[in-house]
Amino acid sequence: MIISSEGRYSNVRKKCILYGYGKWLSFRLGWFKCIDDIIGISDRNEGKRIELKERGYNYILPEKIKELKFDYIIITSELHFSEIFEELYKKYNIPKEKLLSGIKLWNDFEDICDGETEINFGNRNSEKIFYVIAPLSPWFNNGLINLASKVYHNICYAKEKGYIAVVDMKNFYTIYHQDYEIGNVNIWDKYYTIKSNIQYDLDTIYESKRVIFCFSKLNVEQYNIEKMDLSKSCFYNFIEENMSIKQEIKLTYNRIFKKAILTHARVLGVAIRGSDYNLLKPKNHYIQPDISLIKEEIDKIIDKWKIDYLYIISEERRNIDYMYKIYKEKVLTYDCLLYDSYADELGKTKGVVGEVKFKRENDGFLRGKEYLISTILLSYCNCFISGINSKSYFLLDDLKINFEKYKLIDLGKY
Repeated sequence: MIISSEGRYSNVRKKCILYGYGKWLSFRLGWFKCIDDIIGISDRNEGKRIELKERGYNYILPEKIKELKFDYIIITSELHFSEIFEELYKKYNIPKEKLLSGIKLWNDFEDICDGETEINFGNRNSEKIFYVIAPLSPWFNNGLINLASKVYHNICYAKEKGYIAVVDMKNFYTIYHQDYEIGNVNIWDKYYTIKSNIQYDLDTIYESKRVIFCFSKLNVEQYNIEKMDLSKSCFYNFIEENMSIKQEIKLTYNRIFKKAILTHARVLGVAIRGSDYNLLKPKNHYIQPDISLIKEEIDKIIDKWKIDYLYIISEERRNIDYMYKIYKEKVLTYDCLLYDSYADELGKTKGVVGEVKFKRENDGFLRGKEYLISTILLSYCNCFISGINSKSYFLLDDLKINFEKYKLIDLGKY
């Protein structure tokens, strides 16, 4: 448990029981495992026993808690905190001082993730300062490209400070985790390798004396990518200079653009995003153009910009099919699993891009791989067209990809 001591923080490991196994705890279970010895997880729903067993945790019946030896019970439900607190205190005679709020512990932890505050996890490596780059709350639903950007920002910061940077996407949730992987698999390692400091594993770091956690929002001006000169480099090269992309992913690039590369053809990148935005209508987000409007804009520029091929990316199959029907052999695509539609039978959205999953083995990794490859391929295009959204912002404003020409379709905001 992280406690304050003379202006610093020491992590004194205690035996704890987590009470309330829901989505909130599922996302943060790896973090709790880092800071305490979890003897089990209790929940009124005994049906959760199987899932907890699959994730390697003991299920504890609430009425059995009083028979166990522990230091704390951490209540992880904010909505039912008072109700659970009263039940444990009055019905099971658990002392009040042994009942803690998981929400408060997490919020207190995030408050000290300021890029400066040291946490003492043990006595190892006393001469080194580790800088743990982790997807804290604001990053939870970020895609791999945005995660890579934030990791790079923090690597620059750590290097200047003389810290050893390590990425922890094992104990901190990302949208690319399968549930059983949280706390067990470092998702980052499936896609990237930082080219230095790889000799330190996370288990060693969480036994070390001086550990700092990254800024959850790093706003230091000199670490913003928009301040860096990337005008002569595509995103792939930018990442490769600092973080090596796994070979399995690299092999896909030339295969997709082989036709264009061999003929020195000009490629227009077309990013189509829409139905999740248009169904949810998120306030202050840009309205996304429908497929017919994108076609109109392509037709205006395809000859003017001397375009030979269209590289199309979209999360929905119907958009790709439409483009093939209209532009036939001019269309280049990355063959990956796509959604038929974000809308269900009643016309309601199934969720935003990062939340919709496929029923296939290793789906989390595959969605990340497909997203990473499709976006990197955009950076190889000569020109670009899109609605205004996070992907177009990232390519043009953050990474400063040097497209010869580009067109953003501005329809205002919701």
